Amino acid sequence: MFCGKCGAKIENGDLFCVSCGAKSESVEKTNEIFQEPESAEEASYEKTDDIKVSEQPQVATLPISNTVADIMPASNGAQKEPEEPRNQHIPLTNKYSAPEALKAPKKKKRIGLIIAIFAVLLVLLAGSFAIITIISHTPIKDYKVAINNSLAEDANKIYETRVKDTDKEDSFIEEVKDYVDKISGDFKNKRTDFFVSKKILDNIVHSEVCAEYANNALKTISELNSSREAFDRGQNYEKTPGETARALKEYKKVINADDNYEKAQQKVSELSAKCKQELFESTDKLVSENNYDLANERLFAAFDLLPDDFTIQEKIKDVTTKKINYLKETQIVLAVEPKLTPKSTSTRGVVAQVKNNSDKAIKQVNIAFFAKDDKGNYLKINDAFYIYFANYELKIINPKTTTNITSRYWKLDTTNEIYNKIYILEACIEQVEFADGTTWENPYFDFWADEAESNT
Repeated sequence: MFCGKCGAKIENGDLFCVSCGAKSESVEKTNEIFQEPESAEEASYEKTDDIKVSEQPQVATLPISNTVADIMPASNGAQKEPEEPRNQHIPLTNKYSAPEALKAPKKKKRIGLIIAIFAVLLVLLAGSFAIITIISHTPIKDYKVAINNSLAEDANKIYETRVKDTDKEDSFIEEVKDYVDKISGDFKNKRTDFFVSKKILDNIVHSEVCAEYANNALKTISELNSSREAFDRGQNYEKTPGETARALKEYKKVINADDNYEKAQQKVSELSAKCKQELFESTDKLVSENNYDLANERLFAAFDLLPDDFTIQEKIKDVTTKKINYLKETQIVLAVEPKLTPKSTSTRGVVAQVKNNSDKAIKQVNIAFFAKDDKGNYLKINDAFYIYFANYELKIINPKTTTNITSRYWKLDTTNEIYNKIYILEACIEQVEFADGTTWENPYFDFWADEAESNT
C-alpha cells in the first residue's frame, strides 16, 4: 500500500509511513486505487537515467461529494465532527522501470564504447612500450648496464661498434666522464660504499673508454678512503691507554679533501704534547730495562710525527749513548791496552791484551785497531785505512783469563810521516770463535767502528 500523505510505499503491517510519519490507517482506502503491478508488462514506464519523466508527480483526484451539510453544525447545536476529507491529491512516484526492450540498445552501446576505449588504450600502451624500448637502448645506457654488471669487454664492444668514429662519439665520451664524476661524487658524499665505487671505476678503466680519467678518479677516492680509515683508527687508538702516539700518527694521515680534516688537525694539536709526555715516560722505562732498541724505535717514530720538536732528537742521542755504554760494559771478550811494539830497524808492530770474560775457551779472535794523534784526530794508516783488521789464530785463551797478543801483519813504517804522529791506539774485538765451535759477534763493535769513521 501507499501513504495517503506523501505517496511513499508502506509495507504491509507498518503502522506509520517511514517517509513522512503519517499513520497508515488514514490511507488504507487508497490501496484499491494504487495497486502495485504484478509484472513488468503491466508497467508502462520506469524512472531511469535514460528516460526523462515529468518532474511533477502524477495526481489522482477523487470525486468531490462533500456537501454543505457535511461541514455544517448539527441541529442540536453540537458541532459535527468533521469526516475524513474525500478529496485527496495523492502524488504518485514513477517507481516502475522502462521495459527491457528500451534498455537493451543502451546496454549494447555501452559495451561497444568500453571495448573501443580498451582497444585504444592497448594501442597507446603498445606504442609507448615501443618508444620506451627504442629510447632505453641508447649506447650510453647499454654501456652503463655492461659496466655495472662487470662486463668491461661488452662495454668496450658497444663503444667500438656503435659509437667510435661516429658523430655520437664526443657526446658519448662526455657522458662517460659525467658517469665517472657521479660515481666518485657519490662516494665523496657517502652515498655509496668504497668497494662498490672502486669496482665500477675499475670496470670503466678496463673498458678502455676514458681510462685515464677513470683511473685518476679511482686514485682520488682511494686516497679519501684511506684518509677516512685513518681517522677512524685514530679515534680507536685515542681511546686506548698508552696509544696516543699511534692516534697522533693516524690523525696526521687525514687529507684536506676529507670532511674530518679540521677535526683531525685539532686532534693533532691536542695530542702532540700528550704524546711526547707519554713517549718520554715509556722510553725511560725501557732504558731502565736495557731495552734500548725498542726505546729508540718509539723515539724515531715520534720524531717522524713531530719533526720540529728537537727535544725528541736530544732524547734519541741520550738513549743511543746509554746503549753504547751498556754494550761496551757488557762485552764478554775485550781488547785492552793496545800499544806499539819496541822499535826495530824500520818497522814496529802492535800489541794488545785479550781479556776473556766468558765461560768458554777462545781459539780465534778478530781485532781491529785505529790510531789517533795527540789532538785526538784519527789517522789514516799507510795512506789506506783508518781501521786495521787483524785475525789472530791462538792456541787457546782460557775462560776468565787475559792474554797478550801481537800483530804479525800490521807493521808500521817508521819512516812514514804518519808514524811520528801516532799518539793513541785503540782496539776492539770484532768476533771470536770458541773452542767448542760457537762464535760471538761483538754488538759494541759497529758503534766503535762508526765512531771512528764518522770522525775521520
